[in-house]
Amino acid sequence: MRSGIAEFRGYTLLEALVAGTLLLVVFGSVFYFFSVGARGFSIGASQSETLSDFQAFARLVKRDLELTHYYSVSIVNRTAETSRGTVNRQGLSLAGLSDWGDDDHFEDATGLPKWDRWIFFYANREDVGKLFRVEFARGPSAGGNYYPLRPRGADDLIPLMVGNPASLPGVLKSQSISRNVHAFAAKPDDAHQSVEIEFTTYANPSLRMTSQARDEEFKETRVVVVPLNTYPPI
Repeated sequence: MRSGIAEFRGYTLLEALVAGTLLLVVFGSVFYFFSVGARGFSIGASQSETLSDFQAFARLVKRDLELTHYYSVSIVNRTAETSRGTVNRQGLSLAGLSDWGDDDHFEDATGLPKWDRWIFFYANREDVGKLFRVEFARGPSAGGNYYPLRPRGADDLIPLMVGNPASLPGVLKSQSISRNVHAFAAKPDDAHQSVEIEFTTYANPSLRMTSQARDEEFKETRVVVVPLNTYPPI
């Protein structure tokens, strides 16, 4: 009788050990797949934000450059020292118009735009930078003319490349296009009267889907735009 009870208890302990082991395996598997899923969601969210930044940047810079006069464009050549090395953090300045649908913003005699805005794209020098688009007023000369139209110089633009452009005097509008800038560069092509823009974003190191190793992600977009209001030559 006692041996039967002992045997029963032995089976019970064995079953408990097996059940406990199975539970550990189940919970371990659940935790693993949850961890992988969470990392996948984080990576997906980061990629979605990057795509959104690229779309906003491409839409704005393409619109502004297409509407401007090529010879109003100027580039500020500047670099930044980051934890990932020396990178371009340039500026792009161009003339703009406050209202393309208002006849009062065009000259009566020639029909040419009264360029009353300066538009400035630039990246600041933080380790993971920000890309800004800023609008400034451009007034007429003493004679009331908006011509000749000349590009702004680097000495004029470099002091404007700050982390909080809304605090600058004369700012009409400012917006942050991206918070994850690795590099921003522009290159004019006088032969084709076009401007090539390179914009690279950086994603903070994130865990890989299936390991504890960390990846750094860089995404680059390149845009070539031809200003369509480059007439007459200036």
